[in-house]
Amino acid sequence: MRTGWITASEQVVERFVRHSECSVQQPAGPSQIILYKLLEEAWGHGGYLDWLINLRLEYTKRRDTILHSCENHLPRPIASWDAPMAGMFHWIKVDWTKHPAYGSKPLLEIEDDIFKATVEKGALLSKGSWFRAEQGHPGHDMFFRTTFAAAPDDQIDEGIRRFGSALREAFGILESATNGTTS
Repeated sequence: MRTGWITASEQVVERFVRHSECSVQQPAGPSQIILYKLLEEAWGHGGYLDWLINLRLEYTKRRDTILHSCENHLPRPIASWDAPMAGMFHWIKVDWTKHPAYGSKPLLEIEDDIFKATVEKGALLSKGSWFRAEQGHPGHDMFFRTTFAAAPDDQIDEGIRRFGSALREAFGILESATNGTTS
């Protein structure tokens, strides 16, 4: 049901139109009618923009919550991240070269072990390898993806805390009090 629009120069819009003509041809009928009813009969264009602004503010707040939780709960020698500038996903890089099994286990096995340990702790993050274009070629880096779109702040914090705990166990890192530091 995805549909959208573009604001761009005439040349760029023309290329999008040509691509659409030879690929999808047009958005699905249900998508078109839902968008029409929403923009023309319910919210109006101004109401839609107000919704987008509110959504952006909410996502920014939740993004800030997940970043704060990462600072508090993830072992910094192992985990790193960049603040998302848009969207609803947060990618966490894990330095798998510091894992005790590095050199004896391949990246995908270590990634799977961390994933399963996280699930056992009651949190669910997506393995970065699931998003690779070329399956079977893990690359050199390990990532986990999480979302902050729908969970309330306390659940975001608890999920990251659980992921941090799973990382510490997997890497054999002693956990200190509550601030995410390691010893």
